[in-house]
Amino acid sequence: MKTKILLALLLVACGKNSVAPPERLQPKLLMGISLQQHKNSSSGLEGYTEGLDLALENGINIFGMSPEWSILEPNPNIYSLQDNLTNPLTLLDPDETKLNSYILVLKMIDTNLKLVPDDLANLDFDSSEIIAKL
Repeated sequence: MKTKILLALLLVACGKNSVAPPERLQPKLLMGISLQQHKNSSSGLEGYTEGLDLALENGINIFGMSPEWSILEPNPNIYSLQDNLTNPLTLLDPDETKLNSYILVLKMIDTNLKLVPDDLANLDFDSSEIIAKL
């Protein structure tokens, strides 16, 4: 008898008037790009902002950059961060409303090309001078 009562309660609870369980929150999908200009891009900042606007229209919400070490450090212990890091971030999204986040990859060792500052170009990756810089 108890089983029949329990089964009846279960059927009533699962009926069309029952309360649905709360919907699970889905994590927001993050999609990013490393923004590059193509051969038909406008030159300079205009070309990059056009590309960013097109990417945003297609669901991109993260901007990634991976400047070469030799560009970030053009001379020994002299760093060029304004043009290569600060400007792209502040010029492309000055009020920080277009993108959810930024990704910066510091390419210290590129396994396909040896792109290091000129003063380190003739040294092996395992040299003490390169290791000290890393």
